Amino acid sequence: MKTIHFNVILKSIFIAFILTVLAGCNKETDEPVIGGDHLPSEEIKKQAFLGVTVPFLIQDEGDGKYTIGLSPHARPFAFNEKVLLGGTVFLNLLRSSKETNVPVRVYIYPNSNYIWWVEEATEEDITNYRVAEQKPEN
Repeated sequence: MKTIHFNVILKSIFIAFILTVLAGCNKETDEPVIGGDHLPSEEIKKQAFLGVTVPFLIQDEGDGKYTIGLSPHARPFAFNEKVLLGGTVFLNLLRSSKETNVPVRVYIYPNSNYIWWVEEATEEDITNYRVAEQKPEN
């Protein structure tokens, strides 16, 4: 009889341990992972469109994390190359934009400073950027 109770207690402890481990592994991250390189337009519309911009600062913080300065915004933006699928492509677009002074379209997570998506600017965006760049300031 003692053996039966002992086995039930051991099995209960083992099941409680497994449930605790499974509950601990179900952790949400602060920075959601993007589901792919080609997202539907509905998904892009959910994010905040920051604008057509050229980076003036790309500072490596280590471990795939970067601080990005985007003109004309005064605040720094965070970018994690390892969290985003296509993060290396986005980083290359930002670096190329900085070197060539050709703008890119930047999306951020709503109400944050985290860059979510970077894509090439359209011809119309580039034309508008060049016109705005040539306007004299009053």
